Amino acid sequence: MCFKGLIVLFSLIFANYVEALKLNDECQLRDGKGTGRCMLADDCEPARSAALQKNPHELGSCGSDQSTEIVCCPITTPKDVLRRSEIECNEILKNSIPASNPVVGGDLASPGEFPFVVALGYEYKNETLFNCGGSIISKDYVLTEAVCLHNTIFGKPMVVRSGVTDASDSKWNNETDVGIADYILHPNNTKSKVYNDVALLRLSKPLKFSSNVRAVCLETNHDDPKGTLITTGWKPPSGWKQDDGRVLKKTNVTAISLSECSNMFDVGRNLRLGIVPEMVCAANPEGEPRSCKGDAGGPLLQQTDKGQHRLIGVTSFGKGCNIGIYMRVSRYLDWIESIVCTRRDVPCTAHQAHKQRNFEPRCYLR
Repeated sequence: MCFKGLIVLFSLIFANYVEALKLNDECQLRDGKGTGRCMLADDCEPARSAALQKNPHELGSCGSDQSTEIVCCPITTPKDVLRRSEIECNEILKNSIPASNPVVGGDLASPGEFPFVVALGYEYKNETLFNCGGSIISKDYVLTEAVCLHNTIFGKPMVVRSGVTDASDSKWNNETDVGIADYILHPNNTKSKVYNDVALLRLSKPLKFSSNVRAVCLETNHDDPKGTLITTGWKPPSGWKQDDGRVLKKTNVTAISLSECSNMFDVGRNLRLGIVPEMVCAANPEGEPRSCKGDAGGPLLQQTDKGQHRLIGVTSFGKGCNIGIYMRVSRYLDWIESIVCTRRDVPCTAHQAHKQRNFEPRCYLR
């Protein structure tokens, strides 16, 4: 009887242990204040934040999945825990190299004014033409518009040019140009729709940061931006001729509420859901044309009191050249953070999962 009792006891313990390994089960938080959910440590924001800061997390354990710990993750992330994008932003600001003073006024960007803005080059008739923009978000990744990855005339971009305000030269430049190793469309993007119009470019080699090349901070707040915003685009110095080259120009715009913006756009074939929270709407406050041709994939920026920029949106589409729609970056942080690794000495296979259309990426953080 004792032997059978031990077997029963062992079976119960083993059953509980196996059950503890199951992902997505509810669990009791270590501090006893509420319930959490069993998640891989790599997928739990408090655990990732602690790892980024090289500190041990204080979460309870649900067991392990081979080599990865399963933790009891709070269902609602505590306000005092910074998400990964905020931690990376602090690193960006700490390591930023001051640029020369930008030119005040005018529409031409000065060297170093927007060191995170890049031009995307396409191979066309034995030349490289720059027709889309993007934003550096790490040494290995650029954030851009999904449309820029399936241009009906030029196809996919082949080159990322950084650290310049003039992208007129069609020849390869070892100092400014880098190839593209992988193209990662948002999993819910389709060519025929304007929703989730964002994509990531994984570079063939890491960028060398300097006063003219660095990453931009990503906005984490979902609220509509207030005050003056900035857009940039690669445009001819004057007029609009393909052979006139491309220089980086800037335009001031002001955000418009989504409800007001919805009244400006008719629901149609490509806009069946209307204007959605994943979008930001903006226009020139003086009624003049906003950013337009040459701005696809470029940034919508807000400048902080300390003169730093935050990436609010990615230029997508518009109504003529007066009202612009931008993909709201804060709404895509989970997707971005699941892919972008800032450290090259740890494995990150998220882009492979996306290539297989299997959206279960896992990035191993610091």
